[in-house]
Amino acid sequence: MGSVAQTRAGGIEEFRQVNEQNTRIARKGSNVTTGRIPLDHSARRVMLVLDENTINECLYDLEPEARGFLFDPQSHIVQFPLAADEPDSQALQNIIDADLLRPGAVLLQSPYDRNAYVDLSQATDQFAIEKLRHFSRLCQYLGARDVTVEQVEVSKDSSSEVYELNGKAPVANLDFKVENKASSSLARKFSINTAFRGGRPNTDAAENYLRGKQLWGDVVMRSLVEQCADEDNQILEQKVTISLSSESKRTLGVVAKLHLPAKGLGLTASYLASAQSSVEYLLTLTVKFDARETDRL
Repeated sequence: MGSVAQTRAGGIEEFRQVNEQNTRIARKGSNVTTGRIPLDHSARRVMLVLDENTINECLYDLEPEARGFLFDPQSHIVQFPLAADEPDSQALQNIIDADLLRPGAVLLQSPYDRNAYVDLSQATDQFAIEKLRHFSRLCQYLGARDVTVEQVEVSKDSSSEVYELNGKAPVANLDFKVENKASSSLARKFSINTAFRGGRPNTDAAENYLRGKQLWGDVVMRSLVEQCADEDNQILEQKVTISLSSESKRTLGVVAKLHLPAKGLGLTASYLASAQSSVEYLLTLTVKFDARETDRL
């Protein structure tokens, strides 16, 4: 009787080992990890948090063309729960601290911080607000006295909504019908009127800030830095229009190319539709500077 039990236990153990071996083989070459994520930020532009059952179902049950996201060079899979006691990277720690480590979450890397992530459903709005904050900080480095949002244009597909702000609550332009309450709410978040003491521009610090936030490619921001560097003909006021969506569109494009299977991942079609967002935010702002005193002869 004891030998039968031992034989049965041995068979179960052998089955477990074979199953684990098959799982390792199936995961070979995939981007699945139990706690460690790539140091290379480009290999984790999109992170998916999946439990072990979902990962195995994707590996075994999905058609080969449907599980390509598991092997994409710009995506990474974090298995939930984490096997490691502590995260091994700042990016993973940031995800935990933001309470984003949840099964089924699709996380997008911030265009401005390679170790910061937001949920797919909130990416468009969060990245837009983040860029506005960076613009305000840039103006502070450049010695601005006042930064005011004059107008927000919200474009989607072939329609647009324009909100005249002027530092006040948004009022919809009468040429456009206001239909999207969410857009109106976001426009209120863009309604800023920031005042600084003003001072001499620190263009070196401004340039370093833009480079550090991966915003050196924004022509409008870079041009403002160059203009403020001119000491012979000082800029006193500048009206600029910046896109708050250009960088986030590139990140959303990575998700769209993954062709994530809604059914296989247990996600809703509306959730994944966020990756196809065509919303674009254009902000018109006025930046004012104080005239610098010059030495009198």
